[in-house]
Amino acid sequence: MSLLSATRRMGVLGPQPVQNTLGLVWTVLRHGPTLYALAAWNAHRMPNAVALVDGDGPLTYAQLLKRADGMAAALSRRVKPGEAVGLLCGNSADFVAALLACVRIGARTVLLNTSFSATEIGRVGREQRLRLLICDGDWPERLRGELDAGPTILPLNELKTTNAKSPPLRLPRIGLLVLLTSGSTGTPKAVRSRVGLRAGLAVAGALLDALPLRAGAPTLLPLPLFHGHGLAALGMGLALGAPLHLCRPNAQEMWRTLREEGIEILVLVPTLLHRLLDAPDKRAAPALRAIICGSAPLGASLATAALDHFGDVLFNLYGSTETGLISLARPADLRA
Repeated sequence: MSLLSATRRMGVLGPQPVQNTLGLVWTVLRHGPTLYALAAWNAHRMPNAVALVDGDGPLTYAQLLKRADGMAAALSRRVKPGEAVGLLCGNSADFVAALLACVRIGARTVLLNTSFSATEIGRVGREQRLRLLICDGDWPERLRGELDAGPTILPLNELKTTNAKSPPLRLPRIGLLVLLTSGSTGTPKAVRSRVGLRAGLAVAGALLDALPLRAGAPTLLPLPLFHGHGLAALGMGLALGAPLHLCRPNAQEMWRTLREEGIEILVLVPTLLHRLLDAPDKRAAPALRAIICGSAPLGASLATAALDHFGDVLFNLYGSTETGLISLARPADLRA
């Protein structure tokens, strides 16, 4: 099934498919085929729909875009298109807004692992020639002395509180997204996102055809956004116009969100799937349509236990930061 057929089946284009398609094309022409363009498209066609939910509550698409544009205006005074900006933040709506802002101004955005040491962050900063490092929490204090003659440190909360006007529109210059891989087993390697449009559309069409998704489906993400798996879930949520719930990788919090928010799509790794099934208060999740698992080996016993408890909603993805998605196993494949 083609990407167009899949989007029609899922209702992504809504009750006015021609008008919404033209709106998407126009937005992509203005901003390039980027995450920012998806957010801007949704903000125009359904401004009051919920885009993200974090510990501070829900954020609509209009609010998300306004926050991202304010950050972009502030960043455009510090960073030129093509220069490198590092993002060193935990999951939050502000992290997503900062990411969209970097994309909007055409920066080369390096997503940094928050489990790295200050020394590792300093080394990556030098290797990637970061112009600016946006971080949250206690990172500004921890990085003192590690970034001498390196990037300027900008706390995320300071970027959020700027009241700058949106930067003027120019011809879209698409900034690269740079992810770091193999950091848990060796020296992190930088992987630049360079997926051709034709190949990307083909993979997206095949993936959407295989997964039982629908537009606006509430999605739960307990994975970090700096990882390729979490970043892909963000892209999927923006493409579906779905509320993306960001939560900690805690079984109790995941179960509470599953039950109270009617979650239909759950994106996780095998370790978190095991925690869910091992929780003492586990229950049914009747709204769940798809559990998208990946990033680590899924054992047969865990897969069977998940299928027995949740039903035939478990999908296992295999891929890598370097290549993207390689293969997908559906519930019937896993049972076989």
